Amino acid sequence: DSATMLDALCGPSAGDYIAVERPQASYLAATQADPRRLKIAYCEALPGGIATDPACVAATNEAARLCADLGHVVEPAVPPIDAFETHAIGYELFLSRVVSLVSTLEAATGRRRGPDTLEAMSLAALAAAEDMTLDKLFSRLKDMERITLTLDRFMADYDLLLMPAVTGLPFEIGFADPERQRPSGMAYWQEEMPAYTTSPLFNISGHPAISLPLYWHEEKIPLGAQFSGKKNGDALLFSLAAQLERAAPWSHWRPPIHVAAR
Repeated sequence: DSATMLDALCGPSAGDYIAVERPQASYLAATQADPRRLKIAYCEALPGGIATDPACVAATNEAARLCADLGHVVEPAVPPIDAFETHAIGYELFLSRVVSLVSTLEAATGRRRGPDTLEAMSLAALAAAEDMTLDKLFSRLKDMERITLTLDRFMADYDLLLMPAVTGLPFEIGFADPERQRPSGMAYWQEEMPAYTTSPLFNISGHPAISLPLYWHEEKIPLGAQFSGKKNGDALLFSLAAQLERAAPWSHWRPPIHVAAR
């Protein structure tokens, strides 16, 4: 499904600021053949982050074992990239667009920004965005380029990188309440970061990534393994993902509570 959707959406469109050409072969076609023998880096947690929950480590270990069983080479390796820094870079790059975004919404809806129209976290981000300067923006763009280069150099030795898709079990309902008291700046990201320290990196670097539900936790919830690849390496990710899905199907799994439960 993901490959078919990307086939429909990929390729340059009129008005694109940066155009990426459509690949010669479809992504759906990439799912029909097993990949060659791959060299995969395995990482449980990024530096600067918080320790990964043992259940999430177990999920990633299962993915690594399955890859090895399929003939791929899997070896431990940690990208020299600070997890918290990637969160901070992403947050401040997001801030650079918040004022324009809110102003556009005001113009489109005729409604003014305020506590009756924006959640407390959005208001906090808007207040932080008003202090954003061009110097800060260009500094963060340089940081983004540095992170991307660091990951490019790391990936030069590997075909793919395997990490936990999430680094903590789902938190209790209400924990992430966007109206919780007086959020400010990155405070709420710091509170939530233990749940997903590995995923924001690819929002910064632009490398393709895919999450696969290869592990079923004792609480009857899927825990994903996240594979990422080189720039424009989406086809290889789809090829491996399809191979893993054939080896360990998951479409029959259903949690105790889900939209199709009777």
